[in-house]
Amino acid sequence: MGYPEEVRKHIYTTNPVESVNSGIELMRLELGGYFPSLDCLEINLFIQIVNLQDRWWQRPVPTVLGCSYKLRQLFTPRYELTEDLEVLLNI
Repeated sequence: MGYPEEVRKHIYTTNPVESVNSGIELMRLELGGYFPSLDCLEINLFIQIVNLQDRWWQRPVPTVLGCSYKLRQLFTPRYELTEDLEVLLNI
């Protein structure tokens, strides 16, 4: 619950996950109910990822984009390397 109030409904929803699953399911049904090979599955997953990039990743939700500074402030201490650690790792 530490996220900004404006973005909670976008973070906690399962709509994006359900959309990915339904896209994969549609591809499977179009192929006759199963993926005939691992290569076919990988190709279809690649197509699904490209479609996601075109739809979602290029056009972020305006509310989330508006709170991006607040979100970065929440995650920066958690996921960025500190200067001391960078020196130890010779980065």
